[in-house]
Amino acid sequence: MAEKNFKSNNNDDILNKLAIRGRHLNISIILCAQKTTGTSTVIRSQADGLFVFKPRSLAETKAIYEDNSINNMSLNEFKDLLNKVTEEKYAFMYVNYQQNIVYDKTFTKVKLGEEEEES
Repeated sequence: MAEKNFKSNNNDDILNKLAIRGRHLNISIILCAQKTTGTSTVIRSQADGLFVFKPRSLAETKAIYEDNSINNMSLNEFKDLLNKVTEEKYAFMYVNYQQNIVYDKTFTKVKLGEEEEES
């Protein structure tokens, strides 16, 4: 019920404007959502980073994958990475969009694709 009230008050428009113009006003936004698709594409496209806990469904995994282009991974590579990094209870993956770097729950850089081959 709170979600319906939240969306019916045009708060989405306000959050979208803050996501787009907030940097110019020295405003940072930290947004927590149970589902990636629960936030607008405008907000998701303006994000500098993303914390991801283990998704509950393949549909949610696909939605996260479609929003993120990490080293041109395939969906299967992304699923494998996400499963590996979030296999422990309460573990998460952090994606730094500015540097295209993935970190695990200890904020250790996760080696991806070609980086693994070079080591």
